[in-house]
Formats: sequence, structure tokens, C-alpha cells
Amino acid sequence: MLPGEFELYGQRFRWMEPDAAGTPLEDNSVALTRIRQPIPSDAVEWLSRGDERIPGFGKFGDCSVYRFEGVADFLFPGDGRFLKMFLHPEADHAALEFALERGVLPRILHLRGTTCLHASAVAVDGGVIAFCGHSGAGKSTLAAALVSRGFPLVSDDVLPLRVSPRGDEVWAGPGLPELRIHPAMANLLGVAAQVAPPLHGQTKVRWQPRRAPSSPLPLRAIYLLDAGLREQSSAPASLWPLPRHAALMDLISHSFWVHPRETTALGKDMLCLGGLLRSVEVSRLAFELTEGGFTAVETLIASTVRAVTQ
Repeated sequence: MLPGEFELYGQRFRWMEPDAAGTPLEDNSVALTRIRQPIPSDAVEWLSRGDERIPGFGKFGDCSVYRFEGVADFLFPGDGRFLKMFLHPEADHAALEFALERGVLPRILHLRGTTCLHASAVAVDGGVIAFCGHSGAGKSTLAAALVSRGFPLVSDDVLPLRVSPRGDEVWAGPGLPELRIHPAMANLLGVAAQVAPPLHGQTKVRWQPRRAPSSPLPLRAIYLLDAGLREQSSAPASLWPLPRHAALMDLISHSFWVHPRETTALGKDMLCLGGLLRSVEVSRLAFELTEGGFTAVETLIASTVRAVTQ
């Protein structure tokens, strides 16, 4: 990663010299700096220990620390104005991007007042629909299935939300332009010739399909995924709306947040999600983990919304 600027999730990030990291930037960018030494483990109040798949999290003075074993240490303050990182010598560049883009930057946005859902999303006529759920729930798979039917991709895995200037809608995106799906699903969807191989140590291939416009769009529906059905051929997919209180609890559990101590950021998330529930339908979507289940979901969603024409 070289010095410079880039924009992701609607936020601008700027690489800086280490001694300038704590200075707020006039254009509201987030300062990124590389440090030469790892954050000393014995100086961190570890609140959760990580492994090869899950990062460790702790507090270092007034800052939060995320440690992705063998990849990088990340340190940032409670207002998210800067991010310092130590890169492990053997770290793969793609692994670093994965940890940064899908693990750390969504939490920086959370601290800066932008709610991020663990969701994949596509553009439809009139806005965005999102598939929300834990890892392995099928978010990317369902988004890829709809993209293969003509729906432009808004984001994979991370979906930033912002209240509209008038305060009457919640806008979603922009987000990550790359879907990660299992090779068998790429074959099923007929996109195997368009995908890149998995990153080192991972199993999913990478697909960069047609994208939605790179500006926020109104959020129209959220589907909370439940892949709990098993071989129920009479109803391989079903959909039902959730009451607001149940939907709110689910959305909180599927948001990117740092720690309960960060009460200001969590309060802003609650305001955003509360406004969302006044204008956006939230439903639970159950489906079989079978080809028939995925096909039924595609048909169910595609029958209620239209793809954006470009």
C-alpha cells in the first residue's frame, strides 16, 4: 500500500506520515499510517482473544486494538480520526486488504457516525435491497444469484447506511465492488469464467460484476437470512415480515460495532436503525441450503422487485 488517497464506503482515507496521524484533517478524511513495531501484547487490555479466523480485540489506553494474527495490528481512537497499522513481514497484500476493508474500516465508520450492516446488497428499481446475516448465512450467494439475473451489485459483506439529508429515508452504499462466492456456486450461476482464484488460505473465488452507480441509494428492503430449512421441497424458501422490535434487535446484532463502551457511536447506530424501521420493510427469509432453495429465493425476490436498467 503506497501513500495517497482513496475512497471507500463513501469515506475518504489518506495515507500520512506517522507523526501526523493524530492531527484532524480539514477535509474530514481519515488518516492512515504505518508503524514499524507491533503493539506490545502485555500493554493491551485484551477483551477477546483471536485465532487464525477471528481477530483479537482489546484496549490500549484510549484506543482500540484489533489483531489479525499473521497479518496486521490496527490501532484507532474512539472518534475514528486516524488508523495506525503494523504489517507483519510475511503478510500477504490481499489478506491485508481483506482485514482492512471488511474488518476494520467498517468500525472506523461506525465511530464516525455511519452505521454499517453485515450485509450484501443489490440495486433494484427505486433503491437497494439488502441480505443481512452472519458469516455463512448466504449473503454473497444470494446477491450473486440476483446479479447474474441483471441486478447491479451495491456491496458485498459491508453495507454503509446514512440518513438522507431530509431525514425521511435511509440511504445505502456505496460499498465493496467484489463478490466472494464458492466455486460450485460460480459454476451454477454460469460465471466461472469471470472469477479470480481465492486468496491464500481462503476457499471462495472473487467476482467483480456490473455495479450500481457509486452514490448512495434509498434502502427499500432488508432480508434477514435463515438457512435453517433442510430438504423441505414443498417450501424451499419462505418470507415473512418482522415486527419492529424484533427487527431492531436483529439489525443491532448484524451491525459492525467496536465495543459496548463506545456508547456515543452505539447511540448513533440506534438513531439510524430506528429511522430505518420507519421507512424500510424488514423480513426474515428462510431457505434450504440446496440448489432448489437458492432457485426459489431468486424467484421470490425477483418477482417482487425489478432490476435497475442502465
